[in-house]
Amino acid sequence: MVTEYGIATLRGRSIRERAVELIQVAHPKFRDELFEKIGRTMHVHRESSHSSKTVDELGDVDVIKMKLQDGPHYFLRPLRASDQHRLQQFFYSHTTETLYQRYRHVPKAMNTERAYRLVNVDQSRDLALCVVELQGPREVVHAVGRYYLNESGDTAEAAFVVSESKRNIGMATALMTQLIDIAKKRGLKLLSALVRTDNHSMARVFRKFRFKPQPDEDPAETLFILKLRR
Repeated sequence: MVTEYGIATLRGRSIRERAVELIQVAHPKFRDELFEKIGRTMHVHRESSHSSKTVDELGDVDVIKMKLQDGPHYFLRPLRASDQHRLQQFFYSHTTETLYQRYRHVPKAMNTERAYRLVNVDQSRDLALCVVELQGPREVVHAVGRYYLNESGDTAEAAFVVSESKRNIGMATALMTQLIDIAKKRGLKLLSALVRTDNHSMARVFRKFRFKPQPDEDPAETLFILKLRR
C-alpha cells in the first residue's frame, strides 16, 4: 500500500505487523492515536509510539526518492517501528568483517528485543535514517545512518553501515549529508564518530565531510570530530 507518507508492505506480515506498517504511512497527526488504539487490542511494544514521530527536517512526507550510481531508485527515510524484520534481515546480510568493524565484536544474532530497541527511536531527540529499495512487494534495507544525542544535549555520536553489495554508489554520502544537515538545523554543536583504524571505507566518508581525525585512547580506533557551529 502506497500513500503520500510512504509504502506499507503487508504481504507475509502478521496482523500486528500489518497494523504497524499501515500506521507508519498514515497522516502524522493520527499516528499516536492509532498506536494507542492498537495497543489496547494487540501486543505492540510501548516504544513503538516513538516511531510515530516524523522527521520534520526531511519535509512533510519525510521520504526522499534518490537515484544513485547503480541505476535503481532508492528511498531515504526515517527508520520506523515496522522495520524490525527488515533490520534483522539487514543484519544477517553482513559479513563477519562488517559486523566486527561496526559493532567492535561479532554479534551472533539480532533478536526481536534488540531489533525493536534499534527501530523504536525517538526521532525528535536521536536520529535514525535508512536507505531502502523496493523489490517487488517488499522493501529491503541497504544502509542505516544514526546519531545518538549525548547527555549535554548539543553533541551527538554518529555511525552508519552499508550493505557490502551497495557500497561505493553514494548511500553513505546521502545518509551523512542528511545527518549533518538535520544536526545543524537542530542546533547541535558537534558530531563525533569512533572508527576502527582498519575501516578505511568508513574513515574515507568522514574525511569527505571534513571530520577531523584525532587519536583515541584505544590505538585500534580513531575519533573523528566535526564542529557544526562556532
